[in-house]
Amino acid sequence: GCSGSKSATPVNGICRSAFENKKSIDHGRLTSEVAKLDVALLNSKDEPWGWTALDFLALSDVSLGTGVAAEILLAAGADPFCGATDFGETAFEKCVKYKNFDVLEPCLGTLDVPGWDAFMNMLAATNKCSSHGGIGENVWVQVRDRKGKTGICPATGHGPDQSAPKRVLFDDGSYEFPSPGDITILPQADSSVLEFIFKIVSDSQKQLDKNILIERLMNCEEADRSINGEFKCSFRRGS
Repeated sequence: GCSGSKSATPVNGICRSAFENKKSIDHGRLTSEVAKLDVALLNSKDEPWGWTALDFLALSDVSLGTGVAAEILLAAGADPFCGATDFGETAFEKCVKYKNFDVLEPCLGTLDVPGWDAFMNMLAATNKCSSHGGIGENVWVQVRDRKGKTGICPATGHGPDQSAPKRVLFDDGSYEFPSPGDITILPQADSSVLEFIFKIVSDSQKQLDKNILIERLMNCEEADRSINGEFKCSFRRGS
């Protein structure tokens, strides 16, 4: 079926089709549709997920031409923050989570000094928990004054039980099943993403406060590092 018809704008339709139907993006058509839109409409959100055109690109396979498509949208004024103050609702978060460097790079390229400040604050933010369901598997957490990693959910006949208490393993080999109120989810991303962001900050010609930005990056755990594993990022290993 034609999924584009459900979209808020033709631009969303093109980007959504890449996501839903794995359809290569026609950059010429996208450019002409973008040109017809008021800049505010570039950040229109599609139901049911509340995703913008940039969100769809962040979630789509890079082989479909998402990098160039992102550049077209960003050049016209699309907002990678998607107007959100919560990192989980930004296109940035989706690029980070799914390691979509083709879309992440142009998104980061649009940031000015306050933009970098906002992005790094979001990336390095901790998250207090209120329920077991909000805590993922294999996630770095702080339990009171100890740092650990959550285990996988116990399986039920209907797949994993997301709402079950999570086991947290600590680096001394001990574990416990803390109550959600004692758990803080630590900021984390795959080491390849952290390395990528580090390089962009380091190489930037903008008047960034690089020391502060890199310090925030150092507060992010490597999601792909095991509990007692070596750091993978060169800037964490001090090389």
